[in-house]
Amino acid sequence: MSTTEAQISLKDVACEIAGKRILDGIVLDLPRGAITVVLGPSGAGKSTLLRAIAGFEPVSAGTITSPAGIMSLPSVTLPPEKRRIGVVVQSNALFPHMTAAENVRFGMDRSDGPRSAQEWLAKVELAERANAYPHELSGGEQQRIALARALASQPDVVLLDEAFSSLDQQLRKSMRRDAKLLLKEADAAVLVVTHDPDEALELADTIVVLNDGRIVQEGVPEDLYWRPQSIVAARLLGEVNALSGTWHDGVLKTAIGDIILSEITEKEPQTALLRPSALSLVSSSNGPWTVIEKEFSAGYRFVTIKEKNGEILRISGHTDVTMKVGDKVDVAFDPERVGWV
Repeated sequence: MSTTEAQISLKDVACEIAGKRILDGIVLDLPRGAITVVLGPSGAGKSTLLRAIAGFEPVSAGTITSPAGIMSLPSVTLPPEKRRIGVVVQSNALFPHMTAAENVRFGMDRSDGPRSAQEWLAKVELAERANAYPHELSGGEQQRIALARALASQPDVVLLDEAFSSLDQQLRKSMRRDAKLLLKEADAAVLVVTHDPDEALELADTIVVLNDGRIVQEGVPEDLYWRPQSIVAARLLGEVNALSGTWHDGVLKTAIGDIILSEITEKEPQTALLRPSALSLVSSSNGPWTVIEKEFSAGYRFVTIKEKNGEILRISGHTDVTMKVGDKVDVAFDPERVGWV
């Protein structure tokens, strides 16, 4: 049964490679039974974080611990094989001279034998491919075998590094759904590294946004999507409107109206962050906004509008499709779906 026990804890972790600091001040807990997704742009330090947890990369500061004790200090790096960690990478790293069953059986307790390997193959719906070699398997089948191998050793922690990025879009979506069920069933602490926002939103219990080696925001997917508090976090998770404003006494005054942010006390926000689907159009012959473009994409109607002072917004979802380019409109917004910086 899932618990909130931290299976891995990072405290003030830093990593340097060739004299360059790649990670700095990382504080992170990976709870048993939960999927934590690390999202960030290229060069943010995502893979270095995963490698440090796996024991492939030493830390230059801070500690990585498990309930069993110290895993990493600047002076100590517990070897990967002693960490009870399963790893799945983009290239799947299957042994080419071993069959699917032999790959899954590799590293398992000998007493488990072939039957257990066959059971794991059945879990990933590849029981009939037990005697196939990696070159005889499709990319999706290879990734299923790699996942089964990682889970078959019953690890305390599972790490996935861009594990589905080499697959085509449709296969990637189905693999994510199947993998999530297996990962939850394993009741391990799971860390997924990705640059794919859909993958992060679909898999995560918690999303951690990494930029320039630091965590810039952390939270449940819904909060990070609808209420980002970082431009980097907002843009990584999809299209967002950044609307300038003037802050006064708990209210950010913007071109679409007053946005109440009374709970904010530490700093004065200057910009509201709103997803296109958090906005809607209102017909108004005297409206301050003008429709300048309409488009239809992936089942959504997008409308671009411009305010007389030059602000531009994109709106999607259930918009009034009868509005034409050149029409005057006003804008309404969902006050529960506003981020800020």
